[in-house]
Amino acid sequence: DDITNKENERPLILSPTICFEQIEELIVQKEELQSSQDNLETLTKELVEIKVITNQAKDLHNGNISDLCRIKNAAKNRRLFELLVTYNEHIQVENKVEVIRAVEAFEKMITASSSSEIRSEWAGREDELYLYLSMAFPLLTTTIASFQKTIKTFSDGFFTADGKWIKWNKIKTPPFSLLLSDESGMTKIHSLFPPMFYSKKAVIVGDEDQLEPIINLSEHTIEENIMLYFNESDEGPMYSPGYVPAFSRSAGQLGVMDKNGRSIILDEHRRCQPAIAAIFKDIIKDNYAQVEIKTPPLTGIRKEKFENFGGKHIVTIDVTGVVSKNNVNQNEIDEIKQILVELEKAGYDLSKDVGIITPYRGQAKECIDAFGNQLKHSLRDKKIGTIHSFQGSEFEVVILSTVITGNKSSRFINAKRNLLNVSVSRAKDVFIVIGDILKLNESGGTAKILSEHLDINLQK
Repeated sequence: DDITNKENERPLILSPTICFEQIEELIVQKEELQSSQDNLETLTKELVEIKVITNQAKDLHNGNISDLCRIKNAAKNRRLFELLVTYNEHIQVENKVEVIRAVEAFEKMITASSSSEIRSEWAGREDELYLYLSMAFPLLTTTIASFQKTIKTFSDGFFTADGKWIKWNKIKTPPFSLLLSDESGMTKIHSLFPPMFYSKKAVIVGDEDQLEPIINLSEHTIEENIMLYFNESDEGPMYSPGYVPAFSRSAGQLGVMDKNGRSIILDEHRRCQPAIAAIFKDIIKDNYAQVEIKTPPLTGIRKEKFENFGGKHIVTIDVTGVVSKNNVNQNEIDEIKQILVELEKAGYDLSKDVGIITPYRGQAKECIDAFGNQLKHSLRDKKIGTIHSFQGSEFEVVILSTVITGNKSSRFINAKRNLLNVSVSRAKDVFIVIGDILKLNESGGTAKILSEHLDINLQK
């Protein structure tokens, strides 16, 4: 075809050779464009995949990948557990003769008045005995203090019918497949040695920011022991039972008490309502910063009781008074009496729903005398006591009697932040603080953090 030359208004005649060359060039350009487009699409897909991997890496860094796995596999894991329970029941029936014999032998071990009464049919077959016992009793619970009596059954020997002494091979065959030690943040290192010795594996659970072990030694004596056994090396604070609880040592902290070592951090909290949890998150902000509060809102009867009492998760009672030599503030005790009346009117069961915590033994004793019967307090079921009495406990309502007022120092509460952390985190729905709020604020430390949260909730 002719192509018009607009400048000269005359047609231009192109030769066939030039025309074919241009067409070939256009075809090449088209192919290059198509190739570039294909490459762009490929790069776009790769970019999307990289973004996905990057987000997964971020989740892994933030610890959220465990949440994704848990949520994804929760139903499967539950189903697997149910199937294993059913399977265990079938195995029990299949081996019922051996299981019954093992249980009878175990009963004789723990109740027989004389070792000679125990048969020796399991001598050399300890593994079988433990296996059949686990079918009947897959879980055994005990305190650290009682473990010696528990393990005595497994570690002691016995006489055969002909009077020969048989000793269990303790080291070769640990009777427990798994040790689960809870509240290990307040367990002494050496107290955990015996249970671990008799277990194949161990899971140590604890929180270094809650109550620590009670060491009945002065700081001076602890330092003397470190110098005696560790000389002037840095190993004393790393390994000394006077400094390091079992949880910290097992996590590999080596005496660095403000770190969690190689432990797995549980980063979800589901006990306390958010307003209450905000207090202990602020108190332990360095270690609890990553903790998410996922406590569901109150429903049903708990919501009804809460609203009847006023609908506030944090309640402040500003009381002064005078503190006696025994660390007793009678004015606070009088206020507790009135609070219990109001709680009962709101529908709370004082014998189940309410706990009274105080930092001082004198105040705890007076509260037990005054309210012990109402709350059905006992040594086995404590409802009233010092902070150290309530590790691991929880109540819908916690009343904290601080005893603090003008003539009483707040040094005890401020001495260690874990004390206030435990006090606050016992309350699920309502946290009631009784004390001199101005004194708390002026005291600084964790007492001031508490008072600031009380002020915020007063304004609301």
